[in-house]
Amino acid sequence: MVDMRAGFDYDSHDPAIAVDPFPTYAKLRESCPVQWSRAWDGHWVTTGHREVNSAARDARTFQTAQDRADGTVQGVTIPSLGQSNRMIPLELDSPECLKYRKLISVFYSPKQVAARADEVRQLAAACIDEVIERGECDIVLAMTEKLPSILTMRDIGLPEERWFDIDSLLYRALFAAPHDPSTARECAQLICLELVEALDAQRDGDKRGLLGHLATCEVDGAPVPDDDIVSMMYLLLLGIHPTSSVTAIALRTLARQPELRSRLMSDRSMIRTASDEFLRWVSPVQSTG
Repeated sequence: MVDMRAGFDYDSHDPAIAVDPFPTYAKLRESCPVQWSRAWDGHWVTTGHREVNSAARDARTFQTAQDRADGTVQGVTIPSLGQSNRMIPLELDSPECLKYRKLISVFYSPKQVAARADEVRQLAAACIDEVIERGECDIVLAMTEKLPSILTMRDIGLPEERWFDIDSLLYRALFAAPHDPSTARECAQLICLELVEALDAQRDGDKRGLLGHLATCEVDGAPVPDDDIVSMMYLLLLGIHPTSSVTAIALRTLARQPELRSRLMSDRSMIRTASDEFLRWVSPVQSTG
């Protein structure tokens, strides 16, 4: 029998692991796909496909909505940020989670996403046009960060010219979290204040985007609380950096492997499969539980 608490103390924030994580992942799967790490006050590490799949489908055993003894929320991040409110719907369990997901999913159905293909292409072309005369650029700032940021601003109903300022706060909130949680919370609060102001403005004016939509929605027969709306929109903003990371790494890989780039250019039907594979390979969102 394998002692699940006898594994090594895996730390996803360890720079040495980040350089080449795959040997570590293999060691975790081979020794025990579910094991205990003492890093960051202790947490379970689940690595096997079957085990991750089982955990994701068993909300009764693997709960997301957990409170700590000091009154803060445990949350899904490792380490915990010690926030007082949950990130909705990510930090809710079923059936509450599904009630909130349905409110947002109407904006992101396959049909709705497909209808925006031209909008995305036009914005991508505009991003390229801004730097093409230079002959070079920082692809993250020029494209992979800017594109999803502006699209997300539009989705939410925030002024898209604010994308860089909000993106900078998001970056600090995300990457300060493991070692400077107070700075992470401060940046998150500044973003949430901006969301509150935008929500108030939409209540008094034309309702647009997700803020305007959610302001008219109900859950269990009651209007969605403002705090919940802000939480949902903050979580949506947090998706910008993972999207940027996957895109940037995919572009770097294609630049370094011209044969792969040529293969995709000659058979564009493979692009969707390649996109799924990049997402699986890069896995930009980790250290959540």
